[in-house]
Amino acid sequence: MAVGTETGADTNAETVTASVIGGSGFTGGELLRLLAGHPNFELTEVTSRSKAGKSVGSVHPPLRGSDLRFTEPDDLESVDILFAATPHGVSMGRVDDFFDIADTVVDLSADFRLESEAQYEEWYDGHEAPEYLAKAEYALPEINRENLEGADLIAGGGCNATATILGLYPLFEHGILEGGERIVVDVKVGSSEGGAGGGEASSHPERSGVVRPY
Repeated sequence: MAVGTETGADTNAETVTASVIGGSGFTGGELLRLLAGHPNFELTEVTSRSKAGKSVGSVHPPLRGSDLRFTEPDDLESVDILFAATPHGVSMGRVDDFFDIADTVVDLSADFRLESEAQYEEWYDGHEAPEYLAKAEYALPEINRENLEGADLIAGGGCNATATILGLYPLFEHGILEGGERIVVDVKVGSSEGGAGGGEASSHPERSGVVRPY
């Protein structure tokens, strides 16, 4: 389902309904801001178990003018597109439920970014729904925008991976790199990458003025 172009919104496209699961975190908040300002999306529901009943604007100040309130994840109604801004491991266990709600699912976690069950065994703790991996399209519109139109399951690219791929892509495209080289990527991240959940490693006093190799 296509709702945008290279320049952003398509004013001639139909408006599609969308809901966001896990909208109280940093990623969910930025996603909500983008959807709320997009003329082709009608944002209908936002879920959060910890914030259920509270206004979206009380958690995300840029959305103070919104009438939306967080609801429980189990109360979702059918929409055209369902966005999942949940921690890794959640979507793979609920993907069947997601498709009962929406025709198109966009997952922002790492649950559908890799191609095989073996890769999840190596890099994560396995996968609960490996039959979906071959169906998922990795979202990197700067490179594969044409593959996203019509995709039923879209895996949002990771932040570090996106920066790495886009940085290296021109070198491969022009034949400077061919794929056999050993490439070391040193990613510098800020405290926001620790997420909204907190913890010692994510707190400003622990991270301020500190550079950690990633």
